[in-house]
Amino acid sequence: MQYLKLTPVFLDIETTGLSPLNDEIVAVGIRTIDFKTKQYNPWEYEKFLDNKILTRKDFSEDELISAALHYLMREGACIIGYNVIGFDIPFITARALFNKHNVRTLSLLRQQYRIDLMHVVTRYLLTNNRHVKLNDITQFLGIEVNNQITGKDIPDLYEKGEFEKIEEHCFNDLENTYHLFMKLKDLCIHNLQRRYNLDCTVVFEGL
Repeated sequence: MQYLKLTPVFLDIETTGLSPLNDEIVAVGIRTIDFKTKQYNPWEYEKFLDNKILTRKDFSEDELISAALHYLMREGACIIGYNVIGFDIPFITARALFNKHNVRTLSLLRQQYRIDLMHVVTRYLLTNNRHVKLNDITQFLGIEVNNQITGKDIPDLYEKGEFEKIEEHCFNDLENTYHLFMKLKDLCIHNLQRRYNLDCTVVFEGL
């Protein structure tokens, strides 16, 4: 039996709005799993979660994009997010072009394996609701949600320079995305196999 080993890379971005023509990226959140450490125990993987949350407090938008691409373009990476295909990746792509990033690199980004949890939720669970929010589905599935800030609050928080709140919101979105993936992992694998026509067993390293 053939196996496809993928490294999960969880992604969330915060922006000043919905249009990359007029709006900007103000935070990038990346979660990976440090499964290569000598002390790694697959049964206690949550101890080895590695979170990188970068904001415009310390970095330019160009630097945020470069940092995100560093993780997303790793060989064997599988990008996992909520509405990541419909929003995060296209927004990063557009703003990267605006910041004069290499088109070839961005083309390769679109070739990386991707799991959009919104697609999984609306295909397998809520087929009549194409725009269910992350907080709503996590609450429905009994995942503890600790996120009083919403995406609509980000532009105002950015204007006020309240980067700690932006960072907190980004972390909570990553946390919710991660736990939603773990809850729906088998459905995510099935969705990945169908999306990419994979006739093999998919294994996520570290999970």
